[in-house]
Amino acid sequence: MADVMIALLDARADRFAVDEEGRTRLHLALATYSSGTQHSPSTIQHLLSAGADLAHPDPVTGNSALHFIAPRLLGEATTAAEATALFRSLVSSVDTNVRNAAGETPVFTFAAARWDATMGPAGKYYGPEYSLAYDVAHAAALELVFADPALGADLVDAVDATGCTLLHVTAGRELSD
Repeated sequence: MADVMIALLDARADRFAVDEEGRTRLHLALATYSSGTQHSPSTIQHLLSAGADLAHPDPVTGNSALHFIAPRLLGEATTAAEATALFRSLVSSVDTNVRNAAGETPVFTFAAARWDATMGPAGKYYGPEYSLAYDVAHAAALELVFADPALGADLVDAVDATGCTLLHVTAGRELSD
């Protein structure tokens, strides 16, 4: 898939055009990655290498690149590590406390994300012990990324547009079985 993306980028002079909602290809790649439909951040990385601009948030949601990547900091350890590396690499270009249209910073998007246990070999669920051994859950990701003082994320005083704090978001998150 990466080869196809590179060929398409090289062939298109208008590679940074916007769609009818004002979204760039980077916005679409970030949304696809955030949803888990795209497992690797390679499309995002190729677009950034080709000069895609991180300065403009998604015109529909107001999400920055960090908002889109935040939910991927959870889950299977290898993919969570990829997302963590991408998130950290973008912090120099995107403020960790930037707000989307709902007044949420990326840590709100992260806190609200659902964590589903990773399936083991052959797609079989081996129980919470397996998941805890091979996955990155909220507490670990929070410590790895957002609690790092170098990133400057506001964890204490952050409030969204409705007056909710991170504790509200965490308490209201749907927990999987």
